[in-house]
Amino acid sequence: MSQIQARISYAGVRTRDVLVYGADDRYQETFGGELVAGAFGTPQTWIDEVFAAGARAGERYWQLPLIEEYRADMESWTGDLVNFSRNNEGGLVKSALFIQEFVTKPWVHLDIAGTAYFRKVLPFAARGSTGVSHATLVELALAGAKA
Repeated sequence: MSQIQARISYAGVRTRDVLVYGADDRYQETFGGELVAGAFGTPQTWIDEVFAAGARAGERYWQLPLIEEYRADMESWTGDLVNFSRNNEGGLVKSALFIQEFVTKPWVHLDIAGTAYFRKVLPFAARGSTGVSHATLVELALAGAKA
């Protein structure tokens, strides 16, 4: 079992109802630059809930498709699946497909590679680490606490 597979399995056991997985997939494509993080997940109602929390927190996400045709490139002789792209195509999608394979509850994968660090001073933020997705997670926790 790979480290990432073990973490996902452990998270699936430790959480009650849902899973939010944020990752800096820098070895893959950076999707939306510094201002928009990519997101994958199922079911759509959970994705909508995470996006609404992000909007309340001032964090932007763009939903990306889970393209099943990429799964064939992830087949392995030594394990269930490999968690990398052999041909540098669809790496972000393959990361999400890998997570989907091992999670049995509603989940969202937030790809924060491009949004995790501002490379220059912006009118609304200093240069450096952004802490992106933390405010979204707080909003989700607060919404769950009210339920």
